[in-house]
Amino acid sequence: MKQLIKSAGRSSPVFLFDSAGLHPAVKILALILMTVSIPLISFNGLAILFLLLSIGLIRFRVNRFLKMMLRMRWLFLSIWLIYAFTTPGEYLHGWPIDLMPTYEGLRVGFMQIFRIAMVLAGVSILMASATQEKLMLGIYHLLRPLGVLGIRCERFTARLYLTLKYIENANPQSSMPLISLGWHHRFEALLDDATKLAKLEIIHLENTPFSKLDYLCLAFMLVLLGALLGVSVGVLR
Repeated sequence: MKQLIKSAGRSSPVFLFDSAGLHPAVKILALILMTVSIPLISFNGLAILFLLLSIGLIRFRVNRFLKMMLRMRWLFLSIWLIYAFTTPGEYLHGWPIDLMPTYEGLRVGFMQIFRIAMVLAGVSILMASATQEKLMLGIYHLLRPLGVLGIRCERFTARLYLTLKYIENANPQSSMPLISLGWHHRFEALLDDATKLAKLEIIHLENTPFSKLDYLCLAFMLVLLGALLGVSVGVLR
């Protein structure tokens, strides 16, 4: 069954996928759960998760991850230095100046960078294992429960897709006048331009059903979420 999201002008279906593999909504939920649970996982658990993510990166031949890590090298260095010099603990021996980092700060800074890197690896695997159209389908399914609040999920998904499409195909020179505006004005301008693009095409969303594997993964994530909540309550006590 196809649900019409936005119609104007000529037909150009973009949300057409096969049913193989996990549903994109399940993939997005798995990424969100992983991001939330990483701060609560022990080092051994992080090592196992790192091994699984490494297998995923090799499986999908993700080069995006290395590029993202390279672009964020200065951010990682800043995080490492901030934790190294601001975390209380035992000072590093043999440091040539009075302003000294601590062993605990070096360790905590490394762990924070390690956690961020795993989140980036998860995002890279998600982007490599699902097309942009499939991701929009997953977002649409995740937003559908909000329909009881009067939110037009179809319209939001269509505008988000067209906005990303406009950003991808935008001319850098045409975006120069927007630099002087605030971020919210720039975002509104992008949405307006995306609405203009919507007049040229029809966007269809194919309602891909969930498979038994998807329901099994959702049940596992619910159990894992319950365990994480139990750990969080125990830490607060």
